[in-house]
Amino acid sequence: MYKNLTLDHQLCFAIYSASNFVIRQYQRELKKFGITYLQYLILLVLWERPDVPLNFLAKRLKQDPGSLSPILKRMQNAGLILKVRKESDERSITIRPTKKAKELMPEISKVQNSVSCSTGLTEEEYAMLRNAALGLTLKLEKNSNANKKVA
Repeated sequence: MYKNLTLDHQLCFAIYSASNFVIRQYQRELKKFGITYLQYLILLVLWERPDVPLNFLAKRLKQDPGSLSPILKRMQNAGLILKVRKESDERSITIRPTKKAKELMPEISKVQNSVSCSTGLTEEEYAMLRNAALGLTLKLEKNSNANKKVA
């Protein structure tokens, strides 16, 4: 048997399993507010920077702008965001949170605290794991971009 072909040897499965668990925790809590996990991520970006172009939002979330469009439409219909077209270029859309979205911040902050506490990690362990995952993402992006240039 090839040791590298066992499930427990796989980095991808370890990340996948942990990610699924954490996302399910978020989904359970966010359901109370009528928002999905991806909508939560969009709100996080908009709370950090309240007036962003669609392309910035997509890049920040590592998503295709087209895949965000239906989600943003639902958020707009729910009164959570405004989509504003630039007068100088109607193809350019800026996204901003509404007052309703901003009013969710205190309650959503409690959700984040609850989910992070459910991990059982100390603050230091939590920060180390998050930073390691962010570092891995940066390395993978760098390697992916380098491979695209070679191909």
